Amino acid sequence: MNAPRRWLIAVALAVPVALGACGPRMVEQPNVRPYKRELPAMPTNTVPFGGPVAAAHTVYAPVPEATAAASLANPVRATAASLELGKRYYGYYCAMCHGPDGKGQVPVGQSYNPAPTDLTSAKVQSMTDGEIYRAMLVGVGHEPALSATVPADRRWYVVSFVRTLIPHS
Repeated sequence: MNAPRRWLIAVALAVPVALGACGPRMVEQPNVRPYKRELPAMPTNTVPFGGPVAAAHTVYAPVPEATAAASLANPVRATAASLELGKRYYGYYCAMCHGPDGKGQVPVGQSYNPAPTDLTSAKVQSMTDGEIYRAMLVGVGHEPALSATVPADRRWYVVSFVRTLIPHS
C-alpha cells in the first residue's frame, strides 16, 4: 500500500474518534423541559402580572367605553415639559411600530397586519383626546395590548405628544 493511501485511511479512522473526544453530543447535554416540573411559589408581597390572580391586582386604570371616551378631557396641559415627557413615553411604547414621525413606515410596524395607524392622518388628528386615549389602548391590531403596557400615569402625555405630530399635506 502506498503512503498517501495509508494516510487517507488513518485520517478516515481518526476523524470519528476525534469528534467523539471533542465533548458530549447534543443528546447527552442537559436541557430544560418546560412544564415538566413544578415552578417555585411566588415570593410574598409580589404582585402577579398575568393569570387569574392578576385580575384582582390590576395596577392600570380601566379603559373607558367608546361612548364615554369622546368626552374625556386630557388632564395634562400641553407644556414644553409635558410634551417632552410625552415624546419620551411615545419613544418607549409607540415609536417602534408607528415610527418617530407617527406615519408607521418602519419595519416593525409594516410587519403587522393591519399596519399601524398613521397618527398624522386627518382621521386621527380630528379625534378628541379621549378618543385617541381609548384607541391607543384598545385599537385594532395592538400587540401587545397597550392597556397592559402603558402605565396609566403616562398615557395622557402620549396623547398630548401625538397632537404635535405633523399631519400629511
